[in-house]
Amino acid sequence: MNLFQDVRRNYGNDAVKNIRDLENIERKIARHRNHLTFTHRCKQHGVTPSSLRIRCPIKTIKAKNIVEKAQKELARERIRVISNQIKSYEKERAVLKKDLETLTNDDTELRRHVEIHCENKGKSEHEKTKKRHKDKFERLKNKEWSRKVSNAASAEPDLSGTQLKRWVINTSDRKLTKPQTTLLAKGLNFAVSVDKIPNDEFIVACEKACWAIPNAEAQNLRAEVAGVLKSAKIPPPNISYDERKALRELQKDQSLIIMGADKGRSTVVTEKDTYEEKVKNMLSDTRTYEKLKGDPTGSYKRKLVGILQRLKEDSKINDSQYKLLYPTAEVTPRLYCTTKIHKEGNPVRPIVDYTGSIAYQTSKALGEILAPMVGKTEHHVVNSRQLAEDLAGVFIEEGDIFNSHDVVSLFTNTPIDKTLSIIKNRLSDDKTLKNRTNLNVDDIMELLEFVLTTTYFSFRGLYTNKSSEPPWGAHVVQSSPTYSWNGSNKKLLPQHPWSVSLRCGRDMLTTSWKSSKKGLRNNSRNISTQSTPLRTSSSRTKRKKTTRYRSLTPSLSGRTMDL
Repeated sequence: MNLFQDVRRNYGNDAVKNIRDLENIERKIARHRNHLTFTHRCKQHGVTPSSLRIRCPIKTIKAKNIVEKAQKELARERIRVISNQIKSYEKERAVLKKDLETLTNDDTELRRHVEIHCENKGKSEHEKTKKRHKDKFERLKNKEWSRKVSNAASAEPDLSGTQLKRWVINTSDRKLTKPQTTLLAKGLNFAVSVDKIPNDEFIVACEKACWAIPNAEAQNLRAEVAGVLKSAKIPPPNISYDERKALRELQKDQSLIIMGADKGRSTVVTEKDTYEEKVKNMLSDTRTYEKLKGDPTGSYKRKLVGILQRLKEDSKINDSQYKLLYPTAEVTPRLYCTTKIHKEGNPVRPIVDYTGSIAYQTSKALGEILAPMVGKTEHHVVNSRQLAEDLAGVFIEEGDIFNSHDVVSLFTNTPIDKTLSIIKNRLSDDKTLKNRTNLNVDDIMELLEFVLTTTYFSFRGLYTNKSSEPPWGAHVVQSSPTYSWNGSNKKLLPQHPWSVSLRCGRDMLTTSWKSSKKGLRNNSRNISTQSTPLRTSSSRTKRKKTTRYRSLTPSLSGRTMDL
């Protein structure tokens, strides 16, 4: 039998009206809750609902900021008003339920049927308004996104159509979905906004910092951090719902490896088995790599601590420097590889993560000592801008040959013994060394030799030693090959009358006369001999007529940007 007919026959029209009012209240609560959710999402995503937009005839930046601030305040006020309205409806619903008990003479079975009926009406209204608000929000968000993209088109990469293939290189057999591709195209440095502020991590980090400062300062720091965390707000999401779902899918897929390309900002997706097979094939070269039975970190740590203790006893480093250089952790350097997508077969480039290892701080300190000596040669070029400026006023005569020399595998082919010899000579000639450190040349060379010969690393639980080159990833290693390359320049350049000699990074640019072409080839070969340890590859461009270097500047700038 119909619920309302039954109520009208047994309890009269007043009871029917009461149930109708309850039904309407449930619908209103459902609509207002969806409206509240919609407004919250708009506020979080920086989207202004159409009803809250303000038109301003003043087209200045200050007026624009005032309007945006006012629209945000209106959104907050709407949230407050809707929340209060929902509370008012809930109170009204409670009153109607009490009246229903009185009108129905406390009929428990009837009230249960009425509650189920009103609940179903509320759910139906909720689903209907939810769909409407969701569609409206997507339209507003897409419109706002299009506006932001049009305003910042020059700053954002093109992630549409064929451009995605340049930003995401998929070498696996798995087909990526569109949300997965657009997510990866943002780059590996893209920071996804959190959905919860990690208070515990901030508190732990604060306590660690408080150990090293006086108690009064520690108390002030704790109070400031507590105040910041208390007022902190969750940042608005910077990826869509589909992209966040794609992120979870990629995280769960253990068969894929996602890494950066060796050159450029592209993201490479490859299968884990293929990646590990390439790395293991590289490490199987017994002439270059030596497998270790265990982790040698402990023995290396004891050796470094012995050196540091002696330097401290000799008053060459103070207590704070000793604590900074002392290896508190025993983190093993970790090997990972990047994919060379610009080469056939996509080979991998090995890189060792030296962060947190026993000699990490020592390497940083040595790098600061050696840094002022880098770039002191007459042929050194800082960057492509300086190169373009230097070449702007140079002429290439008719018949001249323009030469580009590129060091083959600079870090791999850098000999440690000869590099140490060159650095020692440079340190001995450096008159400003005493102004930078209390260490003498022998002390620096002892620490430097320790860092450059600590060439072990781990990969998938296996320990390997690389004895023929310095440890990639250490700070001091970034400048060590430079000294060896500079030494090679000094031996190569005087042997031939080159009119221009400039060096940037691992490349050297020269010009020579047509008649000296044979001598150029001979000198290029000589770089890989024992007297000059680094091996280069060369390319030549012959000019048919006299021209100013300025005409070559655009192409040269593009070439040196890759250095």
